[in-house]
Amino acid sequence: MEMHSSLDKRAWGGQEAPMAERSSRKQAKPRTGKRARVAGKKVAEKSHGKQGGAGGAGRPGAPSAKRPAATPRVRPANLIPSTSYSATLSRLIKEEFERLRSFNALEQEIGRMGGGTVSRRQLKSLAEGRPARLSTSQFDALDVYCKATRSRSLLAVLSAFDDRLLPEVARTDRATIILGERPVAGRDSPSLSRWDFDSMAEFLRSFYYESRNSSTKFDFMEARLRAGRTVVTSESYEKEFELEPWFNLLKGDLNPIICFGSPRSSHAAEYMLARMFKVEPFARRTPEGLPFYFGWATDAYFQHQCSFVQSRDNLPGPAGGEDPPWANRSVIAGEMVHEVRGGRTGWKSYGVSAVQRRGDPTRIWAVFCGLSGPETRGAARLAGQLDLPPLPEAGPSGVAWAVSETSFQLSDPGNPLSSRIFESSRIVQRGVTHPE
Repeated sequence: MEMHSSLDKRAWGGQEAPMAERSSRKQAKPRTGKRARVAGKKVAEKSHGKQGGAGGAGRPGAPSAKRPAATPRVRPANLIPSTSYSATLSRLIKEEFERLRSFNALEQEIGRMGGGTVSRRQLKSLAEGRPARLSTSQFDALDVYCKATRSRSLLAVLSAFDDRLLPEVARTDRATIILGERPVAGRDSPSLSRWDFDSMAEFLRSFYYESRNSSTKFDFMEARLRAGRTVVTSESYEKEFELEPWFNLLKGDLNPIICFGSPRSSHAAEYMLARMFKVEPFARRTPEGLPFYFGWATDAYFQHQCSFVQSRDNLPGPAGGEDPPWANRSVIAGEMVHEVRGGRTGWKSYGVSAVQRRGDPTRIWAVFCGLSGPETRGAARLAGQLDLPPLPEAGPSGVAWAVSETSFQLSDPGNPLSSRIFESSRIVQRGVTHPE
């Protein structure tokens, strides 16, 4: 078969080529007049710019100016790849924004740490999941900020998002929830706390939101509060609780255990916190060196000895026999005193959460406790923000704890006895303690 390089009648069987092919063979008509002069000038300028010579670039005979080779951009070693950590960095900035309630305040707090600054616009973009260019010095500033506020480096904080409480519980087959149970006057059977039920509901709502495909089964158990003249002490608690199912469960169960209720209303919470921080439960005098305490000195409801309660016997108050300023109701964490504040329409109160790995990957303890029931619910609502410290080679891990602030509104403003309407909660302080 004869091949033809050109498109003519022979290539199409002696017929005329198609219109598209015929038009492609048409030669451009030469330009005349003003258009020709303008086009010719542009071509001349192009050709002169490419020629070389002794007279300089752009003139005939001028050497062409060679551009220096581009320096390859090298990513600094401490710069966190945005592809792998952008989502967790966004979650971190969101949590800090919820704590401080302002990107401006977050910018100022990062600057106060001395590591550098990150603008509020960049912080807002990160929190909303939008791209934001951060320099190496700004990543260093976030690293200094994380070490000051969370006792861990930025990379460790971002890596720990996969090791948080809820995902770790979701990896187990079974977990147990312990609720507080208290006697009711005039009734033979005790009653479960309504606020503990609400706290459990908040925890499970967060759990199934983050772990939709989890097959973890939850068991439920009650810890009955001793009332009347029965006072539990560090000498009597083992004999008092030797037949209690929750007490025997805590001695050897290898599955996660989650407890709701403050040490004053749940003996299980007191026992678990004491074991986590390696102090004697139900102590007569408050141990020193704990990361947080509850200020219940003037609360007539509290009758039992508790290792996590500061009283007027332990800390001297002002002269004249008056109670110390934290005595009404407060959470004392280091140098910070979080006092209950309120008015005619509502108030803010506080709770504490504590989590720990108990020497086995699946043996996790978590306690959510507040100054009262609503604050326990507020702490449980933030379960998804709790980090689990890494497990050491031997023994339990450190204890990660957080102080939460819960806001309420009164259904009938001005009437302190009206029902409390839950509004919001946020973490205001956190830390990791390694008991010795």
